[in-house]
Amino acid sequence: MTCAPIRPVALGATLLALAIGGCTDPAERSTTNLPQSSKSAVPMGPDGPPPSRIKGAAPPPNAENQHELCQDCHPDEVAGFLATGMGRSFYRPRGAPIIENFAPDVATLKHKRMAATYRAYVDKEGAWWQEESVPGTGYSRQVRVEYIIGSGNHSRSYLGLVNGELIQLPLTWYSQKGLWDMSPGYEGRGHLRFLRAVVPECLFCHNGLSPHRVETIARYEHPLKLGIDCARCHGDGSVHAAKRAAGATPPNGAPDPWIMNPAHLSEARAMEVCQQCHLQGTVRLLQAGRRWDQYSPKESLSDLLTVYGFPRTGGRFEIASHSERLSKSKCRTQTKAPLRCSTCHNPHAKTTTQVPAVCASCHQDKPCLDPIGKEPGVDCVECHMRKGGVSDVPHVTFTDHRISRRATRLRPGHEATQAQRLKHVLKEISTPKPGDDRASLRLAHADVLHSLIGAGDRLRLPAAYERLRHAVKSHPDAMEAYETLGKAALELRQPKQALEAFQHLQSKAPKRLTFRVPFGQLLLDLGQPKAALDVLRPVVSAIPEHGLAWGLMGVGHSTLGDFLEANRALQRAAQLMPDDSTVQFSLGMTALNQGQPKSAFTFWSRAVALDPLNVQAGVERARYLRFNGQPGRAKTALQTLVRFQPHGPQINLELARIAAAEGRTEDALRYYSHESRYYPKLPDAYIERAQLSMRLNDRNEARSALESGRKAIPGFPHWDRIEADLLGPKTPTPPTPVTK
Repeated sequence: MTCAPIRPVALGATLLALAIGGCTDPAERSTTNLPQSSKSAVPMGPDGPPPSRIKGAAPPPNAENQHELCQDCHPDEVAGFLATGMGRSFYRPRGAPIIENFAPDVATLKHKRMAATYRAYVDKEGAWWQEESVPGTGYSRQVRVEYIIGSGNHSRSYLGLVNGELIQLPLTWYSQKGLWDMSPGYEGRGHLRFLRAVVPECLFCHNGLSPHRVETIARYEHPLKLGIDCARCHGDGSVHAAKRAAGATPPNGAPDPWIMNPAHLSEARAMEVCQQCHLQGTVRLLQAGRRWDQYSPKESLSDLLTVYGFPRTGGRFEIASHSERLSKSKCRTQTKAPLRCSTCHNPHAKTTTQVPAVCASCHQDKPCLDPIGKEPGVDCVECHMRKGGVSDVPHVTFTDHRISRRATRLRPGHEATQAQRLKHVLKEISTPKPGDDRASLRLAHADVLHSLIGAGDRLRLPAAYERLRHAVKSHPDAMEAYETLGKAALELRQPKQALEAFQHLQSKAPKRLTFRVPFGQLLLDLGQPKAALDVLRPVVSAIPEHGLAWGLMGVGHSTLGDFLEANRALQRAAQLMPDDSTVQFSLGMTALNQGQPKSAFTFWSRAVALDPLNVQAGVERARYLRFNGQPGRAKTALQTLVRFQPHGPQINLELARIAAAEGRTEDALRYYSHESRYYPKLPDAYIERAQLSMRLNDRNEARSALESGRKAIPGFPHWDRIEADLLGPKTPTPPTPVTK
């Protein structure tokens, strides 16, 4: 029995997903041919909100809690804030009110595009869980809910810890419709399952500034803060509290210099306090040297980040586009006293200001024309600030903050479809000043991120990638851009360009770690295991609990034939990631390379038990059964895989081999054709199809199979030899006679 080179595809898929990170899922591509159009960065303002403790929930040990610092002197404000959605943004499930319906028939969902079922439940001890299972296999996996994110006014999502990373769980409760559904980003086939990292940018808008381990994707110093707190709008209040406790007062009735009160800020700066979270735009880029977990509202938001916005068509709006939409309203731009968020919203109270009174301050001489039959005194918002489904989260209805002059209404429950979201045309709304190379670089960087993380049209990625590749040439110090460039090249299957970007990072930023795992995987794929080990060693040295890096190192050692070190690294990875089937798969391949097929079969069986959707392990296990005289068991295992992954790699190739051995030649030819259709770069399918055709004395079919292989894989070096062996040497073409 021979063994293919050890290439843990599943590990690689895990790695790329974690390496990209982000708040949206890169799982699926659109096949729609969308127009290529320019788009641009609009430093629309800042963005990002944060954290605080939920009333009634005890703060974690040693966690700072600004509410406790403030509530002695400001009890009404603290109590009012804790009743708002912001005040209930992030908390632990134990002790939280249960607004969800956990009835099994309601809280169990079969995924629409993959063979998995998901369930949310609370156990007898009061712990909250989410479970993934694959019917008919006996497989199930449970991950405990560690945190709830969201007030529940519109929805609640749930976070857990997997392999030390903070991850979003697959199911979300949508309060307005009273139903469970897949979390945003989990809708597509091939989603990240229990590996969707919650990166610092995501936490920035939902929780306190909990320190992030910058060398990781989603590891934080625990315990995390619990919720958006007073400091997110007022800055650190410890000096203010100490001064007031000592009897100090501001001179001459001036504003307190020891605390920030947004009421005393300019209109633009006061808006920035809200824009932390309510001006997300499309992509947000940190300024050089800044971190998501280090920010004070006392500084300008533009010192922390730039927000890039891309125009939306058809009146689309997102869940956090309030500030952007308000900026398009004449009530904000053409009045002597422009509307600011606090004009209608009191951050210390759950209710809003009486909106008709706000409107009447400018429109008292222009009574409502009542075009749709509303009674006098009806809230102006009902007609002029429509409610509708947001385009980035399902089952949620929000108020559009673009104030329309004419009354507009949406059908109740209207939601933009995925197709509508994908088909929008992006237009240029601002361009960098001529000669501003750094701004051009950041714009190109934002453009790639917009496509890479799934927030926009992924068909734009090739063009955006080329712009960024050109832009970084003038900025060798742009490490973030180079890392994004390398990951985009991997996504585009351009290994040479990815290698160049990662090698640049290794040269210019040798202490940087976040690019090393995808770099190590790439080197393994390119057949450079020694270089891969050199790249990965600093990762496991700095982060001994990095299971994925240990797994890749095990593959590297195994490829070099150093099986002792390979087993040591892979066993360490298995210890750190006990639920990861790809590590068991790699242990099986290592055992096979050591001439231990029975041990390999045991590891592959363990991998399939951990995850029946692991096609690689399932195929290797079936291949072992076929080689060892158990074709019936092999066929049963493969047919199970087909049920879950009808187009999985090498499943149909193995089914073809079994069918050929059993004399079912038509089935075998059909399986070979199916494999070549979905995996055209696999030479075995063409060669074996040609061999079977020759056994059937169908020389033309054999020749057709080999010609198809040549076209699909022109770089495969053995076509001439294989064709000569099967069809015999070509008859030389006689020279054409020369006539005078």
